[in-house]
Amino acid sequence: MLHSAKRLSQLLRRSRPRRLTSKAEPSHHVEDASQVDWLSVVGLDDFRLSLPSELSGGMRKRAELARAYAAEPKLLLLDEPFAGLDALTREEMQLVLERLWQGTKCTVIFVTHDWYEATAIADRIVVLTGRPGRVHEIIPVQLPRPRDATVRRSSEFLTLAARVADSVRELAHSNVDFPRSSVEVPTDG
Repeated sequence: MLHSAKRLSQLLRRSRPRRLTSKAEPSHHVEDASQVDWLSVVGLDDFRLSLPSELSGGMRKRAELARAYAAEPKLLLLDEPFAGLDALTREEMQLVLERLWQGTKCTVIFVTHDWYEATAIADRIVVLTGRPGRVHEIIPVQLPRPRDATVRRSSEFLTLAARVADSVRELAHSNVDFPRSSVEVPTDG
């Protein structure tokens, strides 16, 4: 979350890690992330002097992604990062994340309860059981990238999203033990 009185450009500068290795060591990334203008990559170049409180929800999410990638992670854990966004902004953010991932190949573990979103983002979808969390099913996603509107409307995408939904529903129904009740539900007669 971005809660700060600092400008976006200042927040990203502080995100960069200190290098503890030799400069001669080859980078594991496609680009040297410390040299990337992450605000431009996520479309916030014109807002680098803005405060986080001056940004819309979608813009804040983009700034959060930029800040996360500026730290040059090898692994990024995103727990429902687009929850609360409207549908269009959410889809835009999914495409921004995909573009960032393609440029860096950082491993991303993306937690979501939205099977459509999981299908749009993942290479592999892991459906987990409830507590304790165990793997119920692993579903490979072999759809072309970028997963733009054309791909998302394809029969392959929709079939796969339905398969994920069915897996989640199957799991939900197998774990539900509704208490018996003697309460009578009135009907219009």
